[in-house]
Amino acid sequence: MGLSDMLGTPKKNVPHTYESNGHEVVCSQCGGRTFVKGEALLNTAGMTFLDLDFLNRSADILVCEECSHVEWFVNHVRQTDL
Repeated sequence: MGLSDMLGTPKKNVPHTYESNGHEVVCSQCGGRTFVKGEALLNTAGMTFLDLDFLNRSADILVCEECSHVEWFVNHVRQTDL
């Protein structure tokens, strides 16, 4: 039992289905349809050299619940099973 279970707080990283540009996201490895969403910073050498990493773009990442393959999306994805 985790701390969130004991406190009754909502759990993060719960799998959901997603779409990108009107298309359902399907895992390219196993065909899974449920993912845990995260975000990754798209670092560039110039911004890192200037210590301005926070100004770089970010991407949504979806980790497949079935096989843990990571799918990357520069255009943000939308959760479909609200």
